[in-house]
Amino acid sequence: MKQSKRGSVRTWLLAGAVALIAALGLAACGSSGSGSSSSTTATQSEGSAKPETGAEKGSETAAVDTKAAKAAGFPDYDSFAPPKFKEPKPGTRIAFLMPETVVPLQRAIIEGVEAGAEKYGVDLTVFDAGGYANVPKQVSQFETAIGQGFEAIMMLPASPRALNAQIKAAKEAGITVTADLIPPESEELDFGLLSNSVVEAEVGTTELLEAIGREGEIFGLFGGEGSAPNIFYVQGAMKALKKFPKVKLVYEKNFPAFNPAEAQSAMEDGLAAHPNVDAVLTNSTSLVSGVERALQSAGLESVPTNGVGPNVKSEVEAIRSGEIVSATLPAFYRSGELITEWTLAIMAGVKPEAPVVELPFINLSPGNIDEAISTGVLYEGLTPKQLECGPGQSEEC
Repeated sequence: MKQSKRGSVRTWLLAGAVALIAALGLAACGSSGSGSSSSTTATQSEGSAKPETGAEKGSETAAVDTKAAKAAGFPDYDSFAPPKFKEPKPGTRIAFLMPETVVPLQRAIIEGVEAGAEKYGVDLTVFDAGGYANVPKQVSQFETAIGQGFEAIMMLPASPRALNAQIKAAKEAGITVTADLIPPESEELDFGLLSNSVVEAEVGTTELLEAIGREGEIFGLFGGEGSAPNIFYVQGAMKALKKFPKVKLVYEKNFPAFNPAEAQSAMEDGLAAHPNVDAVLTNSTSLVSGVERALQSAGLESVPTNGVGPNVKSEVEAIRSGEIVSATLPAFYRSGELITEWTLAIMAGVKPEAPVVELPFINLSPGNIDEAISTGVLYEGLTPKQLECGPGQSEEC
């Protein structure tokens, strides 16, 4: 299991902290809800409604063919699971704090957390801050979770620093605290899983620039403006770009959301000054449809793109066709499941070997997308329900 020391993670986080201001996340494009919801128990606002199971919600995932996945070079996420632990007592209550659940990849994290909670029969409440800019709201929700006496609080933090005081208060109250994908800086954190956006960007950018022959003019279109993943992804992309002296970044635009309409608008502005673009660098495959619409409106042919993803079936098709030459997919679904398992293991007395563990991402390309599907690895990142294809869905991916 690849492990990362706390100090190195804190250094990685601090590298972008100056630019954080208030918001961070995978998207900052509005709200999918502002309160709390429950996956294995009734919602707080609805009283005694019976929870839906994973099957009822259509969140089936494919079993992973571990041997075939390993042969194809995909990560083995089973190796990141905690050792066996004593299962929690009935009625154990845990909370998960999520800044936003707008895009499919974000919702896949929640499905993973729900799957972990259902597996071990614990009561889970999900708090959705309603947007990555709503850092104060997530702080308030953390305080609410402490007050409501949850035995553990898990989170995808809206800021690496904003929750430090609340984490300390939770620990003083005897509450286990863990984090998924972006560990806070707090030394009080019991455990965290890390998704390294800098490395992701370096890999994705390098593969895109290799695809255009290591020379040409490119655009950089980046969603999640002001967020940690945006900051770190751009940092990694620029680092990779320095290795290609014949490639020129002639236009760059950062915007709040991972919305194709914003990408289209930015692309149209870029094309007005630079119509001969050779590739478009993005930090989300959800932007690609907007890029393509702008090119079509200008009477231009498609150009290669990259990004974090896919989010939906059409983006799988874009990878397969080579329109998206590189898609880097963190194990969003599986990370949610794993952080829940680790949280319960820690509550049962398991001591992690390191305070933070870095999860590798799934590196997708036209050459391996079908293997990612056939081995089941694709669904470690995004569930069939969110992709709208695959096991339990009406269409194959």
